[in-house]
Amino acid sequence: MDNKYYSFDSKGYLVTLAAVPKIFRDAINNQDFSEDGRKNIIKQLIWNEYPSSVSFPIVFYIEDGKKVRNTVEMRHTSAFLISKEIKELFESNGITGWKPYDIILYRKDGSIMEGYYGFTVTGTNSVDPNNPDYIPDFFHFYPKYGHIVCTQRVVDLLKKHKIKDFEIMEINEQNYPHLIECIVFPK
Repeated sequence: MDNKYYSFDSKGYLVTLAAVPKIFRDAINNQDFSEDGRKNIIKQLIWNEYPSSVSFPIVFYIEDGKKVRNTVEMRHTSAFLISKEIKELFESNGITGWKPYDIILYRKDGSIMEGYYGFTVTGTNSVDPNNPDYIPDFFHFYPKYGHIVCTQRVVDLLKKHKIKDFEIMEINEQNYPHLIECIVFPK
């Protein structure tokens, strides 16, 4: 594989602020465990597959954690909110394969915490026949594997700006042998 790709996630520190969407909390409180119920909203938000009935901004509540970082955890694999700094860094550098979504983030005391956005992966690991050389900077293997994948470009940008809030590991035979076969982009 000539191009390098990386598994991308937040670091998942337990001390980092963690939030839950109100939609999810309501589904759990109402014991709505149906397949089309709102208990799946976190997964749907990560993979840009939320139902059209979902309205934005999405309301989130801080549930635990104390440390303010460039991410707010959701305590779910590959699910996190990003700071305004990260959003603007990705946008100003033309990072592709993702989009932000508007949120309202409530602290435990009921006040609003400004400066965070949702993070949705829009890129996929399939070749676009209209543009076969296009590789988004973020993409995913969902539903087969629940990994966010990023390109070297994202890794270099985060290193350049000394942002260390993300867990980034190269996808190779040693770290993620099951993902190697999934990358179908041109080499």
